[in-house]
Amino acid sequence: MKSALVVRHLAFEDLGSLAPVLKAEGYEIEIIEAPLHPLASLDVISADLLIILGGPIGAFDEALYPFLLDELELIRQRLE
Repeated sequence: MKSALVVRHLAFEDLGSLAPVLKAEGYEIEIIEAPLHPLASLDVISADLLIILGGPIGAFDEALYPFLLDELELIRQRLE
């Protein structure tokens, strides 16, 4: 089965219309709560998809949301 690793920032965020498409394509969806999960421990390389959900938090708001530093590192690892 294919895997989709989804990082969300707030509980009301979801995949919306993308969820049924991913499920129909055989993806197992794992949702990670960015503020609560130790992001540095995630294996973003082995996931078939990495999806970062949006929200009101900006990429440069790390002073208010320190987990963003780890999240940006995950994205960098995945892009490399």
